[in-house]
Amino acid sequence: MPDFPTFADQCATADEKLFDKICLDNNHVLHCLLPPPTSASQSYNLRPRAHSLELPQHSGHLTDSNLITRMLFTDIYYIIIIIIIIFCLYLSIYLFIYFLSLSICSCVLSTFLINEYE
Repeated sequence: MPDFPTFADQCATADEKLFDKICLDNNHVLHCLLPPPTSASQSYNLRPRAHSLELPQHSGHLTDSNLITRMLFTDIYYIIIIIIIIFCLYLSIYLFIYFLSLSICSCVLSTFLINEYE
């Protein structure tokens, strides 16, 4: 039996396609509802983002269910989690190398001291 996507997956895919069309087509009817581009995306060479639009202020639960607001905030926490995971990996590698070098230095020092007093 084939594995069909759920209704929620189909809705998410349709939302993504519509949002992409709105962002890419300046003549789209809903394009005027998009917020302006962020000043950071124009001034700095930042990491790739899902979009370069300004995030709107939270004004209520009704606007949270708006297509454009939902799509602007989609996956922003996912990217942050990935960055945190990468940082933790680098930190653990750094600490491993640091403690390994400490143990090697202590072994070399103890060997030197043993040979010195013999």
